[in-house]
Order: sequence, then C-alpha cells, then structure tokens
Amino acid sequence: MKKIQRLILPLDYSEELAEETGIHIGDGSMNIYRKNNANSYTYSGHAIDDLEFSKYVKNLMKKLYNLYPSYERVQKNTIMISYTRKKLD
Repeated sequence: MKKIQRLILPLDYSEELAEETGIHIGDGSMNIYRKNNANSYTYSGHAIDDLEFSKYVKNLMKKLYNLYPSYERVQKNTIMISYTRKKLD
C-alpha cells in the first residue's frame, strides 16, 4: 500500500519556487478531475534530451512540496511526470 505524502505549501517566495512556476508554465499543465475533485500537475519533456532535467524537476517538487510523482511514464519520445492531489492548485 502506497503511503500518502503530506503536501507542504511554501509560505515564502524563493528562487526555487519561481523556477518551479516557470517550469510549470513552460513544460507543464494542470487539470482538475471532476470525478474525485483532484488536481493534477504534469511535467513533460523529451525522453532522452530532458531525462536529467526531469530528475531535477522531481527533486525540486520534493523539496518545495514534499511530493513524489503519482506516476511517471515514457511514451514514444516523451517523459511524463504527474502529481495528483486534492489540494494541489
């Protein structure tokens, strides 16, 4: 059974939070799933060219929000990392 992680929301602005916001706008998306009223933030990049950067994004999300991805997958040439939480908005 997977343990639920406690979401931490940053209380102050920082360079890392600004960087995550830029990543979110540039290579991310956010959706609301009405079925369970959860929000999903997804980062996507090239499976080979952006592999190291995707690891950096995962570490940044862990540091800022205490989150590990809900799922990760490589589909064709794209790596996708998704975070799904009700309070992620």
